[in-house]
Amino acid sequence: QGEASFNPLYVLGQALRADGLQVQTRQQLQLRDMPLAAGDTLVLLQDTRDLAPHTAQALLAWVEQGGHLLLRTPPPGTGRHKDTPRSTQGPLLDRIGVDSLFHDSSCQRFTVADDSDQRVFCKGRRFSLGFRATANAERLWGSEHGLVFARLRHGQGRIDVLADMEFMRGNGAAAITERRVLDPGQRPRGGLNDLAHRDLTRYLLDPNYGRGTVWLVYGTRPPTLFARLVLQGWPVWVPLLMAILGWLWARSQRLGSAQPSPVVARRSLLEHVRASGEL
Repeated sequence: QGEASFNPLYVLGQALRADGLQVQTRQQLQLRDMPLAAGDTLVLLQDTRDLAPHTAQALLAWVEQGGHLLLRTPPPGTGRHKDTPRSTQGPLLDRIGVDSLFHDSSCQRFTVADDSDQRVFCKGRRFSLGFRATANAERLWGSEHGLVFARLRHGQGRIDVLADMEFMRGNGAAAITERRVLDPGQRPRGGLNDLAHRDLTRYLLDPNYGRGTVWLVYGTRPPTLFARLVLQGWPVWVPLLMAILGWLWARSQRLGSAQPSPVVARRSLLEHVRASGEL
């Protein structure tokens, strides 16, 4: 309920706060309202194609001073195709030399001691690096189909490019559905419920972990007031609607064939004399 129903990074923020870190959550990236410091970390789940060129330049300037930026490639199904220009992936990826590729349904395996054979980066758009980005790369992870993770040096800071951030999310719809049918004592799976996903998230946040503020920009809009009234207020408006319909039915005119008008009493003396004569 509340923010957890529309913020996919809500669980991550709560976990980082429990670990003693300063966490700030934002719906959209607004640099004038976000005083980014040199040791801060910015998790940008928002689609980077929505950023203006001057915003992308300001982010790179902040990273150069020691910031740590985590971003993802454009979501599959809405990005570039073979006949579209490279600029459709947004100015930020263009400036750091990342070229987003097509969506590949294959996953990357990620195994830890307590959670074996996990599969990650199944829903993202893989990418490749240009010559300058390859020269600045510290970590690369991928396959012959393309990269799913790259850590790039930029000045004194780091930029992590990911194919997707599904493993950072809290309980998604699949996890909630699965939890309903689990046996008592069995933990749900999906998102940060998996130990491997927690370890991967912790590794990605490592460069500035504990040094500054972690900024989480989830990029999704909360439900409107009308949507909340429809989806969450039905226990109130459904009985009221039924009561109004019942009142209208009780007050409405009877339906059926037309009835003759009632006879109106008259006191005309001439009619009485004529009726008496006819009788």
